[in-house]
Amino acid sequence: MPSASIIIVPGWRDSGPGHWQTLWAESLPCTQRVVQDDWVAPTRQAWVGALSQLILLAPADPYCPVRTAGAYARAWGSQFVRLQDAGHINIEAGFGRWPLGLALLQSLAGGP
Repeated sequence: MPSASIIIVPGWRDSGPGHWQTLWAESLPCTQRVVQDDWVAPTRQAWVGALSQLILLAPADPYCPVRTAGAYARAWGSQFVRLQDAGHINIEAGFGRWPLGLALLQSLAGGP
């Protein structure tokens, strides 16, 4: 992959060993992972502070309805990829290494 900066932002309770976020952070170059002081009882101030160290503008809430996500994608000129009936993209839902996600990331970065 080219030297694009990749920021991984785990959610509540972090993403443990075997989760695609952890595996990608360990194996992809130029990857930064947001680290929080308290993954179980986070405070908004701490989370925004950690995000602000890596990015200039952090959204107030990373979750949004599918229709809103599609509208954002159109407004940004991005392709919207919806995983049918995927639920939360984590180990429990069957997304360990998540090869489709990695392929999507690589297509954005323009490399294998």
